Amino acid sequence: MSKLKKVLGTRVRQLRNQLGLTQEALSEKADLDWRSIGSVERGERNLSLDSLERVSQALGVTPAYLLETPENKKELSEKDLLFQEIVYLLNDKNNKDLKFTLDLIKRIFEYTAY
Repeated sequence: MSKLKKVLGTRVRQLRNQLGLTQEALSEKADLDWRSIGSVERGERNLSLDSLERVSQALGVTPAYLLETPENKKELSEKDLLFQEIVYLLNDKNNKDLKFTLDLIKRIFEYTAY
């Protein structure tokens, strides 16, 4: 088993458990066969880039987070991690959705400024 497959499998299992998801529930959210999740968690299977993206979205993290090893992990502040997650969530949205989100954020900040 390659080190990267082991890292990926461990991360997926940890996050899935933290979210209280079964392998079946995660597979539904990621639109994958449930057996694929189990074999990934055991480090037996490679994921395509498309599947990696779907699993990461289902877990609410970036694909890079799932593949980080201690050697390549850059320590980020909590603020940086939150910002990274926001950018990742908005990355594939269209201009209309982005404008709506920006307007909503501005309104929240205006409301909480008082």
